[in-house]
Amino acid sequence: MPAKLIIHGGAGSREGEPIDSPAYAEAVRTIVRASFSTLLRFGARAAAVEAVARLEDDDTFNAGTGSRLQRDGVARMSAALMDSDSLALAAVINIEDVRHPIEVADRLHGQYHPVLAGEHATRFARQAGFNYHDVVTPHRKRELAQHLRGPTGTVGDSPTVAGTYVSKNAGISCTGAGEEIVNQATAVRVVTRIDDGWTLARASAITVAQGESAGYRYGFIALDRYGQHTVAQTSGITTVYAVTDGEQLETFDG
Repeated sequence: MPAKLIIHGGAGSREGEPIDSPAYAEAVRTIVRASFSTLLRFGARAAAVEAVARLEDDDTFNAGTGSRLQRDGVARMSAALMDSDSLALAAVINIEDVRHPIEVADRLHGQYHPVLAGEHATRFARQAGFNYHDVVTPHRKRELAQHLRGPTGTVGDSPTVAGTYVSKNAGISCTGAGEEIVNQATAVRVVTRIDDGWTLARASAITVAQGESAGYRYGFIALDRYGQHTVAQTSGITTVYAVTDGEQLETFDG
């Protein structure tokens, strides 16, 4: 099967300002192209980590530097990683003051406790050699001061198998309203249906329809073992994505 890489940069737009479609599109195009070479050289897991790390470095996105601030002015970040070899999830939840939460999640693979939250996640990061990094940006400070908040937008929402899941047959990454993704177990639901013989298109369409009926707000990207991909979302959500096989490049049109 030819190599293919798909990424997303979240769902929706920044609160209080319209989505800058050209900027979002150019950012995900640049990142997917850069990370595709890593896919060819080092494999899927390395490419996924690099792509998310690049998203975390770009304050266009709600991840890493430029993450949304919570009510107390603190940026608490999450990231999850799962691969089809180990079929094991590793994740950090509400980690603080690290540049690349996805790299901390990657380091947690194989640990006795592969999912850590809050101060435990931050302490593990420091012990593992991840230095302090201030992720707070002026935009997010203004946003907090103006009391602008919203339910969507991260590049790695729901750092559980509900939002990030993979099997030998398919993988999915969700974004949007995290609690609603968890309630539906969206990622697991899609992949399990594919494991049971459904096509990627049918599994995605039925799952989104069920999300619509519940009034949920989310989007997702998915890729199956045959190289077929899909980008899906419930009403009112725009999933910012890019996908390439090294020759063709497809991205959202805003």
